[in-house]
Amino acid sequence: MTIRKATYRELNMIRQHASKVMSESVAGHGKPAANNNHSLVSFVMNSGGYYLVDIYQSQLRGWIGVCKTMDNISEERQGFIPELYVLPTYRKQGIAENLLASALTELKRQGLKQVQLQVFVGNPAKKLYEKFGFTDTSTLMTKKLDE
Repeated sequence: MTIRKATYRELNMIRQHASKVMSESVAGHGKPAANNNHSLVSFVMNSGGYYLVDIYQSQLRGWIGVCKTMDNISEERQGFIPELYVLPTYRKQGIAENLLASALTELKRQGLKQVQLQVFVGNPAKKLYEKFGFTDTSTLMTKKLDE
């Protein structure tokens, strides 16, 4: 297993999975718009971020987006993880844990003191994030007006 920055070819592979990743990540809280398919990878790359990938025997098994952003409350630079995904065939093998640990190490090495991410209610990845010490800091609430 190798974890390293994604190549251009691997970024294109990540883009090909974008709609599936988005559908899984929202955990049943709506259907992502079709035009969102490539926007997350573009957001990460255009904001100066990058993707770390897990490669084993030339196969892409998973990836994590890594960015820096400004905390709206403290106005300090912090890390942001907009995406963590492991292809279904390779789940339950510790890949997500390795990717997350690598991203946190990279962000700490860059001098950042805090990292944020967003996870939808019902997404099983929340347990992983809690295992790594992430805690809830806010709640986004929704009310449908057509009911």
